[in-house]
Amino acid sequence: MESLPRISMIGLSLKTSDDLPDLGPMKKCIEAYYQHSSDMYQKEFTDFLSCRKAACEPSIDYTGLSKQKRYYAQLQLAKGRFRSSVEDGTAVSWNWRDVFTNSLVECPHFVYEEAAILFNIGALHTILAVKEKRADADSMKVACTHFQCAVWAFDTICEQHRLPHVSSDLNSDVLCVFSSIMTAQAQECIVEKSVLDERPANTTAKLTQYLAQTYEQTTNQLSLPSILDILPSKFQKELRRRCELKSAYYGGLAAYFSGLSEDGNKKYGKAIAWYQLAERRIADADKIAKEIKDTESVFPTNQSVPLRSNVQFVSSVIQNRYV
Repeated sequence: MESLPRISMIGLSLKTSDDLPDLGPMKKCIEAYYQHSSDMYQKEFTDFLSCRKAACEPSIDYTGLSKQKRYYAQLQLAKGRFRSSVEDGTAVSWNWRDVFTNSLVECPHFVYEEAAILFNIGALHTILAVKEKRADADSMKVACTHFQCAVWAFDTICEQHRLPHVSSDLNSDVLCVFSSIMTAQAQECIVEKSVLDERPANTTAKLTQYLAQTYEQTTNQLSLPSILDILPSKFQKELRRRCELKSAYYGGLAAYFSGLSEDGNKKYGKAIAWYQLAERRIADADKIAKEIKDTESVFPTNQSVPLRSNVQFVSSVIQNRYV
């Protein structure tokens, strides 16, 4: 197999914020704790709000990422300089819409704003990754890096900005699921690169087997009560189908490349057994692919070639090898 077909991947939509926050509590903090007139810092407050607006409405490119990360850095500085307490009225109320329910959520804590913008940084990385065609090694590397950066963002929310349940998209269990999916999609890019580089079949077999296991584990994660209770069913359903499909698909590829390895070692009986297993796993993937249409996905995805067409192409390659 000279190259793998580019199986579609998914990204995450960006959170949106309806209104700019009222920074009156910050001004109160300046006057109460620093004994300065807040009017002296009107330009700084205006710049802060402009920075937030740019981060909330980013262009889908590296410029948009830069604006998001600049605002995140501004938040880090502000958090260290301003007291934020609901009791004394110095807490700013931040508002964001939940990606999955579209409900407006307000929370008077810096950590919520940090988590929301980090989520969007991760989401934009996934969108940029999905846009990559992965037709050559450079594009594969770019997509892989974007997915890895998204994992960093989601993991950072869980580790440093953990919140009590305020919105489904910032729930730690939900973020762990998406972290697992993005890690797996980064691994897919590595598998595609391995095939492109014509690395030894047993090496590619190990990579694809790990990938199949990762998707199987993610499917199990989606059955956790916390996920079932929080994530709306249409998102659960699509994620589960995609993970089940990719577990079967990459399990089939792992068997196929294991067969190639045994062929190379002239162990033809073992090779045939591997090819038979590959054929069964790809058939399982094809059954699931019938139920998935990228054009109807609830997630940002690349739709250049129908998902099932790619699965059937791999099936034909395996059958030709087996016959």
